Parts: sequence; C-alpha cells; structure tokens
Amino acid sequence: PRSRSADSSGYFALQVGVMLTAALVCGQLMRALRQPAVLGELLGGILLGPTVLGALAPHAYAWLFPATGAITVGRDAMLKIGMLFFMFVAGLEVNPAYLQKRGRSVVGTSLLGIVLPCGLGFGTVLLLPDVWGAPAQEHLLLFALFIGVALSISALPVIARILLDLALIRDEIGVTVLAAATVD
Repeated sequence: PRSRSADSSGYFALQVGVMLTAALVCGQLMRALRQPAVLGELLGGILLGPTVLGALAPHAYAWLFPATGAITVGRDAMLKIGMLFFMFVAGLEVNPAYLQKRGRSVVGTSLLGIVLPCGLGFGTVLLLPDVWGAPAQEHLLLFALFIGVALSISALPVIARILLDLALIRDEIGVTVLAAATVD
C-alpha cells in the first residue's frame, strides 16, 4: 500500500506541474503576441483559478486546488517563498545611483500613482452611486474610499516582472517606476 505522504507528494507535484504548464503556455502565447510573458502567466492563473475553472468545473477546481489541508499550506508557502525570491532578484537589478538622481521624479510619480486613481475611483462612486448597487449606497463614503484605495494599490511584483521582461528595469524609467511603486 502507498503511504499518505507519497500520495501527498504526488498530488503536490501535480498541482505545481499544472500551474507551471499553464503559466509557461500562456506566457509563450503572450510572447508570440509581443506582450510581456507575465500577462500570459496572469492569464494562466485566471484560467486555473475560481474565475474560470472554478466557475466552469467547480468539482475539478476543488479537487485540484482544495481550500484546506497540508498540501494547501505547502502550496501557499511555496508561492510566498517564490515571490520573496523574485522580489529579491528584482531588487538586485535596481541601480541606486538612478534613485539618487531621480528622487523628485520618484516622489512625483508615486504621488500621482496614488492620488489620481484614488481620486478618480472615489469621485466615480460619488458621481454614479446607482451603478454600484444598494449595498454601496448604504455606506457611500466608505465604499467610495474602498474603491479609491483599491484602484491606487500597485502590484509591485507584476510591475517588476514587466520591467524585467521588457529589459527596462535598469533604465531610468524602469527604476523610477519601480521605486514609485515601492513607495506606493
């Protein structure tokens, strides 16, 4: 008889294999379309996640990616460690000399990257409250603040990956964008 840990190891390997295959295939598809591979990798996650697989085949999704258990904890830990290493490598690419020269640009870009989307989201909710439904209307200011903040959050790992894919991370514009996103 097979041991439980052997089954868990195989199941974990299956999850990782499916995720890597989806990421690689969709990443290559985006590269063929002359887009950063990270867009395809994100698309692969959307296809395998609750948005597509979970909606179209909920039992298959629940079987492949259970919400609880040791394998789930291991998968989540692996994803966090991978993200940590990726951010470390992206940080190694940043040239601090550019940061010293472009401090004002970084601060200005950072402020605009927060204030503009936050203001637009907040204002849109206040100007068009009927679009957001009854729950939003009950707590209009709180909901408007939520939408504003949600729109102004930067996805630092995605920004870093796009800059790496486009070979812009060492250029002045790449350093400015990455530093501003870090400040945000």
